[in-house]
Parts: sequence; C-alpha cells; structure tokens
Amino acid sequence: MSEHKQLIVFLREPKIGKVKSRLAKAIGDKRALEVYRELLDTTLDVCDDLDVAKNLSFSEHSKLKRAGYTTSTQVCGNLGERMLHSFLSFGEKGKRPTVLIGTDCPGINSVLLREAFETLNECDLVLGPCEDGGYYLIGMSKAIPELFQEIPWSTSRVLEQTMKKAKTLGLSVGLLDELYDVDVEEDYRRYKSGMKAKN
Repeated sequence: MSEHKQLIVFLREPKIGKVKSRLAKAIGDKRALEVYRELLDTTLDVCDDLDVAKNLSFSEHSKLKRAGYTTSTQVCGNLGERMLHSFLSFGEKGKRPTVLIGTDCPGINSVLLREAFETLNECDLVLGPCEDGGYYLIGMSKAIPELFQEIPWSTSRVLEQTMKKAKTLGLSVGLLDELYDVDVEEDYRRYKSGMKAKN
C-alpha cells in the first residue's frame, strides 16, 4: 500500500431522516436514505481498489467499519473547518498528498481518483468541479489552510472563490472532469435516468 498518498471520504452514517435532507423534501426520507446508500456504496466500491491509505470521516461518531479503512469523526464547524481538520489530522499534519471526496456524485470513478493523485505530482491543488458551482473532490500536495477560509460554503461560488484564492496564493491547480451531484429532485431524476440506462 502507498501510505504516502491518502484518501479521505466525507460521509454521514446512513440513518433515516439524517441524510439528503433537501432531496427528502421531494421524495421522502425513506427513498432519500436508499439513494444515499446507493451513492455511498458506489463511491466506496470505487475507492476500494486504490492503493493508498484510506479514511472514512463521519459527521458524527459512528461504529461503522469497512475493511481497509481507518475511521475518524469530523470536528464541529462549517464545511471548510471540517475539511481542513481532516487534512491536518489524517497523516503527518497535512504534509502528505491527500485527496478528499464526498459521496454525492454518481459519476465518480477510479480513473478520476487516480488522475487526481497523479495531478498532485505536478500541482499544488487538484479540484473536481461540480455543475452547481462547488466541487466533489479537493486534493492537495500538502494542507493549505487558506483555501478553506472565507469561502461561501453551500453556494454556487465555492469553486470560483477557491480558484481565486489559489491564484492569490500562487498555487498551481489541476482540474478534473466536471460532474453533477445528487442534492435535489432534478438531480434525482437525472440519477434515475442514468441508472435505467445502465440496466
């Protein structure tokens, strides 16, 4: 295993009423939980084969385990504070190439993840853009706290502002393919269509 490289997966414990709250307003808590589990399984199946150190970072204390992964609990705070803490705490205080992803993108695959790690051989920062203006992946050759400060989280300006901050800091940036994530009913319809097409 390449302990030099590390992958962090941000997730919630799959419990009814605790996941996909925006989507649940349209399709109900039960189906929202099913979708969350499907996306989570897809994401972890993709990650399993990667030859890197892997960590499951839960939003609250969890007893869930998965072979080949360590587990951790996120700190309180906004998304940026939680991500930064994970980068700094997993490994040698953020000094190793590390990639962090969520579990919302049905398009995530091992090719993209490997490309992210390869990009960090040449760049300070790698980002996987989301169609909604955020990002589904962020990777750094070493932790850069400024990238998580003064960012308008949960808005369509997250990627834009992160890129601006990277430019100000003089960082080299690599971009992966743009994907969509499943947050609202429109995303769910698109996700369902994609599942039908596969079957």
